[in-house]
Amino acid sequence: GKKYTPLEFYAAVMMKLKRAAEAYFDNQVPIIEAVVVVPAVFGDRQRQAVIDAAAVAGLDVVHLISETCAVFNSFEKQNKPKGAKVLVVSMGSGFTEASCNYSQHALRQWLEWIRLA
Repeated sequence: GKKYTPLEFYAAVMMKLKRAAEAYFDNQVPIIEAVVVVPAVFGDRQRQAVIDAAAVAGLDVVHLISETCAVFNSFEKQNKPKGAKVLVVSMGSGFTEASCNYSQHALRQWLEWIRLA
């Protein structure tokens, strides 16, 4: 069989997801933008590779966010914890990671990131 580069593989996955989303809307709405959540451990090169794969799939990544930040944003939106310090833990993907987050008014601060191998 054909061997795929990581870029080709992820672009194919994103293209399949793009087509599924368009099919959900009976192909009446073209999907051209994406918000992508990546592991917090992704560095600049890995994040750029995700953006490049999305471009190959015909998607413009309008926001790239780490998993733990996405979880905190969702928690904050639902619970509005004024001045709360929240530990967000992500488990089950080969390692455990956590971020300590703080929110007060419009200010959001990421206090610390921890990875347990």
